[in-house]
Amino acid sequence: MLTHSSGDTDTASAVAELNYVRALADACDAAVDQVFARLEETGVSIDLVYDLERLRAHLRRLDLLLPVWGDPQFSPERTLAFLTDVVRENHARRSLSGLTTQNLRLFTERLVEHNAETGKHYIARTTHEYAEMLASAAGGGALTALTTWAKLSLAGLALPGFFGGLLAAANYAVSFVLMQCFGFTLATKQPASTAPVLADRMHELRDPRQLEALVDEVTYLIRSQVAAIAGNLGLVIPTVLVINALFHAWSGHHWIGPEKAAKLMASFSPFSGCWLFAAFTGVLLWTASLASGWAGNWFALHQLRAALTEHRRLRRLLGPVWSTRLARAAERNVVGFVGNVAIGILLGMTPEVAEFFGLPLEVRHVTLSTGQLTAALAALGADALFTRPFLLAVVGIAGVAVLNVGVSFALALTVAIRARAVRAPERSGFYRALRHRIYHEPLSFLLPLGRPAGVVGST
Repeated sequence: MLTHSSGDTDTASAVAELNYVRALADACDAAVDQVFARLEETGVSIDLVYDLERLRAHLRRLDLLLPVWGDPQFSPERTLAFLTDVVRENHARRSLSGLTTQNLRLFTERLVEHNAETGKHYIARTTHEYAEMLASAAGGGALTALTTWAKLSLAGLALPGFFGGLLAAANYAVSFVLMQCFGFTLATKQPASTAPVLADRMHELRDPRQLEALVDEVTYLIRSQVAAIAGNLGLVIPTVLVINALFHAWSGHHWIGPEKAAKLMASFSPFSGCWLFAAFTGVLLWTASLASGWAGNWFALHQLRAALTEHRRLRRLLGPVWSTRLARAAERNVVGFVGNVAIGILLGMTPEVAEFFGLPLEVRHVTLSTGQLTAALAALGADALFTRPFLLAVVGIAGVAVLNVGVSFALALTVAIRARAVRAPERSGFYRALRHRIYHEPLSFLLPLGRPAGVVGST
């Protein structure tokens, strides 16, 4: 311990000792930062976060004490700062909300890291990738057509609420997991994963070149989303029509009757409340991304990859090579699998749970809604194409698409920006540059027309 007031210790020796202690404190602080950075790989634990925050508080206390010990002159400002820190830290030690906030922040960073890594695969930057996105989304649309028919069939069974919701959730979950297995794309799953990619790049945007690169990324992202929606809808419609035609040729009647078809078509009108339900569905889609982020954190925290690799029974049954491959496959797919199952459960069970509590909530998903509208049109005939209910339904589903994507993206981007601590000036400069690009190159947000033009100006 330093005793600068002792007559035995000269000033040079005291300064050297203080500098040595400061160097040790800085090294400890750097080690704590490294551990926090490693949490993105190893997962977030409440006990570990508590210990790290306690260590960081001790280092802050030492940082305040060193100038007090090293200065022989009484300094009211330093003494007041020290006492203030003591009071604040003692209060924080007893604060459950402080610990909870810190854990939530770290969990959010972990979630953003997982979703940003996943979202990179959903952004088409070249013409070839744009074509691949269309093909992948087309496969998702074809599979969604089968999901649509299964949904209509389950609705015709008139099952009790819980069992109807359970089967609907299973229908959605199986469909979404199959999409993951086949490498297909569902457009509304993209926003929650792609928004963190943007937030990850919203740093040090005072350089015009970095700002331009970020606006390019937004352009690629939006047109990738457009391609995904186009691919989904472009194949869900003909697939539903083909299935209906085959069923009609076999049975002599349509899958659903005219009366039910008319009610189904009316349910997509903007005046039916479908836009409110679509916004609510966007919240559910974003919530599913939280579940996938939690799954990734849980997998990393418990080191399940190493556990599966070294599991004795698995190694005896599969051999060391295949047990290692299984562990890698689990690590690679656990986030998507949990997210897909979560989306299925939320879309299937939420309306039934809401009805139990007397809340008139439904879900409106753009691809599924388009498939249902196509089935209703097939039952009513081509004459319904030019009727007011059908035109209102088309407008309604267009709004459903915007709200599904927009709400999910806005929530994910807001969380990602907060997790990355992006400052207000950087956000403002980004928004100005984005408006500039929209005004000068609007078609670049829809089609791969080469590299978008540069952004003029800076933040």
